[in-house]
Order: sequence, then structure tokens, then C-alpha cells
Amino acid sequence: MLSSSRFIVAVHAMSVLARFAGKGPVCSALVAESVHTNPVVIRRLMTELERANLVKSVAGRSGGFELNREASTISLADVYHAVED
Repeated sequence: MLSSSRFIVAVHAMSVLARFAGKGPVCSALVAESVHTNPVVIRRLMTELERANLVKSVAGRSGGFELNREASTISLADVYHAVED
């Protein structure tokens, strides 16, 4: 059993990014709205996913997050290892 919902939220967030792939960066507020959580929670998870080279951040007014590689090459294990201890 999972000790937290971090993995579930991270998978959901990654699926939102995959849905918008090729359409520009997705802001944390949009991802947070989809997951029903706070944008700060999403930004913290995205930092961990970025450290694992799964996503990249785009700075600026129209910035946000994008997948760092094709969604089909990212496994659930990759996401799990990025956000769980």
C-alpha cells in the first residue's frame, strides 16, 4: 500500500502534461485544478520530477512545465522513483 498520495498525484500531473504535449508549457495552476490540489503542491512535485529528468520547467509569464521526453518512454516506475523515498 502506498504511504502517501504523492505518486498518484504525480502520475495524474504527468498525464496532464502528456495531454498538452506539443502545445507549450502547462502552468501549475491548470495542473492543480485538474488534480484538485494547490499549485504549490504541484510545483514541489514538478521539482522532483525535473530532478529525475522527466519534466522541464519553462520560465516566464507564459511558462510552466513540459514533458522532457516522449510520454511513451516514461514508465510508472520512473515516476515512482522520482517522487517517493
